[in-house]
Amino acid sequence: MNTCMRLNELIFKHKFVLLLLVPLALYFAFGFYHLTKFETADEHFWIYQDRLHNYWQAMGDRNWKGTRINDKPGITLAYISGTGLLSEGDGQQQRVQDVDGLFQKHDPAQTERINFLFRAPLLALNGLFAFYFFWILGKLTGSKWTALMACSLILLSPVLLGISQIVNPDSLSWVLVASTLLTFLVQLKHPAWKFVWLTGLFFGLALATKYIAAILIPFFLLIILAWLVFGESGKLQFKDVRRLAQNYYLIVAGGLFVFSLLMPAVFVKKVYLTKDLLGSKGMQYIFWPMMTLNLLVWLDAKFLQSRILNWLVEKTKWLKKVIFLGVPAILLLMFLFVLINWVLKLNWWNLDEVPFDSRQSDLFGSLSFLKQFVLQSRPLVFSLTPVVLLSLLGTWAWSLGKWGQKDSNNFTVIALSLFFLAYYVAVSWQGLLVTIRYGIILYPLAAVMAAIGIQAILRLWSDQEKTQIIVFLGLVTISAFSLWQVRPFYFNYSSSFLPKNYVITNAWGYGGYEAAQFINHQTGLSGVKVISDYAGVCSFVTAPCLEMSNDVRGKIIKRLAEQDEEFYFVLTRRGQARWNYVGEFNQFNGKEPLWERVIDERSDNFVRVYRGR
Repeated sequence: MNTCMRLNELIFKHKFVLLLLVPLALYFAFGFYHLTKFETADEHFWIYQDRLHNYWQAMGDRNWKGTRINDKPGITLAYISGTGLLSEGDGQQQRVQDVDGLFQKHDPAQTERINFLFRAPLLALNGLFAFYFFWILGKLTGSKWTALMACSLILLSPVLLGISQIVNPDSLSWVLVASTLLTFLVQLKHPAWKFVWLTGLFFGLALATKYIAAILIPFFLLIILAWLVFGESGKLQFKDVRRLAQNYYLIVAGGLFVFSLLMPAVFVKKVYLTKDLLGSKGMQYIFWPMMTLNLLVWLDAKFLQSRILNWLVEKTKWLKKVIFLGVPAILLLMFLFVLINWVLKLNWWNLDEVPFDSRQSDLFGSLSFLKQFVLQSRPLVFSLTPVVLLSLLGTWAWSLGKWGQKDSNNFTVIALSLFFLAYYVAVSWQGLLVTIRYGIILYPLAAVMAAIGIQAILRLWSDQEKTQIIVFLGLVTISAFSLWQVRPFYFNYSSSFLPKNYVITNAWGYGGYEAAQFINHQTGLSGVKVISDYAGVCSFVTAPCLEMSNDVRGKIIKRLAEQDEEFYFVLTRRGQARWNYVGEFNQFNGKEPLWERVIDERSDNFVRVYRGR
């Protein structure tokens, strides 16, 4: 009896951790499935073209300038995926053999081995980060149930799981930016130094991953001022002002210090810090004004007990209503506009003509700023699972209804929503169209806000633990079903709200393994070569293979024209941009392929195999 009682007490004490293990187990089950059986477009730059190896070679040789391995800069990949270098051996050299100066023969077994070595650490780290998210979200929201549900939605997001399988800076960027932002919001409420140091640490790691994290420098100060003026305390305390102004300097300086330690090239060429990071487009007009403004706030608190800031607060009281109502209202209306416009195929403003994955195009560039701004939300709207999207919309509606009422989570929703707006404005200003990969840092924040909304609804209905468990299990089941539907091509997930004739993102290497398996099992393969118009096929083909690129296009056209050889051709949606440059491929127009794989049941997102001369 005593043993049973102790066991029950232990389970009750650690129930949230035990419950968190459920979505975490599903994350790893789905994540390790098919982990080695695809190859995306950009991974070879990090794995096979030695960016990761070059970083550690430069560190070992004290060639500090050489630690700048990319302009992203992607340094943290060297510490996570770079662990694969310890076990790699000479696998990369054994993986590829030259055949005739144009075609190459690959070893699929070595490819899969290398893929596992470099991808598994990323997948594991991102999954285990759920424990940190749970801890920090519990501090931020004051509710372990909210933290648990947010972590579950993050772990079981198809897009986040998909990017966590890929050796790319984006796979770490979303984790580190989210950790930075959530920890920063906690340090607003809690004066403990650990939250300041953690924010600075994560900020530095985020900068060393992708420079997009620099957007947090002005955003931090914006949120500090919003917290001081419109926060939960309702009264401006000059000691809080001084503390947060000091924290701002510590966080920014700490982040830049961590970034510099990880990429010591900045000590050799300061331009990597002053121009690439702080002097990048837009940031050169923001950084020093932000530092100056924060200094003025600190001086006012130090010597005038924030009298000037208090005076400004009195004069701008009306702004609180504008911000607390305007921010969620703008996002709610924008997301609803996009949802209704594409679900019902209304084509308002003729926005339907702009492809989801155009990134930069003359058509997008010709649109007004307002239309560009609205389009930025489109990939997120249709790549969130329905349960997250609907909960997110409900959260913004709830936030509008909470105006004038005290709620510990309303400011969190406003702050995260402001980040959405700031990000969309910044990207639109640069003339870019957000894709799923470029907007990856928004997905965990959307899950957090969705969980806050779910809890707000539950409090109106029932706050009993039994109800919480039922809802939690329901969320896990629904989210797992979304993963099951799109498996194993998680990063190509599109919501069921999006009509099937639309494609958010192309296969990006998915389906290449399956096409290769079809070719490998064909009879009479001896002497036949393979040409693929995109990456992700040749690495898994046993026959001599070539992937089309600008470098070899002319050579292969000449080869096809001069020699009577038989080939398997693998054609993809992504490769269509190259299709018309190879006249010989036109023989397949209108013909049925030998094999076809359609990704996510969207006919335009295909991988096809043909045979011809």
